[in-house]
Amino acid sequence: MLNQFARLGWENGLAPKQRKRAKAIRRLTPADCKRLTSNGGVYDQSLTPDADSLLSRHSGLNHSDFREALGLELGRYRFAANMKAGAFSVSEHRRMLGEIVELTDELALRLCHLPLNAEAYSTELWRQSQGQSFDAFCSEMRSDLWKLRAVFSFVEKKIAKHGGRAGRKRDRARDTLVNDLLKLLKKQGMKKAQACELLHELLLTLSVPVPSDLDDFKKMTMRREKLEPIGGN
Repeated sequence: MLNQFARLGWENGLAPKQRKRAKAIRRLTPADCKRLTSNGGVYDQSLTPDADSLLSRHSGLNHSDFREALGLELGRYRFAANMKAGAFSVSEHRRMLGEIVELTDELALRLCHLPLNAEAYSTELWRQSQGQSFDAFCSEMRSDLWKLRAVFSFVEKKIAKHGGRAGRKRDRARDTLVNDLLKLLKKQGMKKAQACELLHELLLTLSVPVPSDLDDFKKMTMRREKLEPIGGN
């Protein structure tokens, strides 16, 4: 596949007569690097005092078991939410990949068009230090750059397809949290309506972004997770 990409006439795009002036490449800032390598931050399983108080008022719950399970689910949700908040958007991904492509273009072009004196000194120094032809090394380097360019161009197109449609995006981490906690409450013996009401109040005290109106919350659970209607028995 890489060889196929490399033969798509990319070399012609490097011809000086056809090429536009190179754009200044944006440098990565320390903040960019931190976002790129962030793993989501702290795995926070803590409950608020209001949430603790709310749970203690429900005598039908096995408090220790449910608190432990709730902490694990909250930790996963907060971890995922922190990752999403710090993640690069699709447009940022595409921009950064485009910059890498431009960098490979520029480096390959400069290797093809070294000033004569620089090429002569580089050839001699490379022969003395590495024991091989500088021209052969540059040729191999250009081949590797073509492969890199092909890969990142292909990845950029793949990521572009994941941009999604306009409008509100589904909060999968929150929906998974809601669905899993509803199941836990029902396993504790709660009826559907009671479980939904408790969970709605609980999530609001924990600052999880759910609809403030209980009826809207019930609709969200049915629409997003395809649960059977909550409101009867």
